[in-house]
Amino acid sequence: MLWGESDQIGTPAYAAAFLDAQFQIIERAGHLPQIEQPSATFALIDNFLESQVQRGAELPSGSTVR
Repeated sequence: MLWGESDQIGTPAYAAAFLDAQFQIIERAGHLPQIEQPSATFALIDNFLESQVQRGAELPSGSTVR
C-alpha cells in the first residue's frame, strides 16, 4: 500500500485493516502520489514487483500474462 504523507482523504491507520499488506509512505505527496511524486511512486512499485518475481510469486488460477 502506497500512501502520500500529506494524504487528507484517509489515515495510515487504514492500512492496519490489511494484515498482509506492505505499507510505504511517499514523502511530499498527498492523495495522488503517482502524480505528485511519480519517480518515487513508480520506484516503489518496481521494487515490489521485482520482489514478487524473485520470490517466485505465481499468477492466480486463470490469469494470463500478455
